[in-house]
Amino acid sequence: MNSTSNVIDAAVRFLRTNPDLVAFATAEAVHCGTSVDALLQQTAARTRGEMETSTLESIAQEQMIRRTARRQQRRSG
Repeated sequence: MNSTSNVIDAAVRFLRTNPDLVAFATAEAVHCGTSVDALLQQTAARTRGEMETSTLESIAQEQMIRRTARRQQRRSG
């Protein structure tokens, strides 16, 4: 008995809950010559990358604000 299983990313499963997105991905998969799942996986990966970048930028900005506030406190106090 030969069985195969596919591990589906939770983000891809979530994207599949949007029928408009699945319809768009299905139409584009034909033009791109790839599968719908591959397109959805790429979308999930890009989204993760953008979220990580956004999070890192906001952390850096918060640290800069804190440093500036400490410098001003030292100067005034």
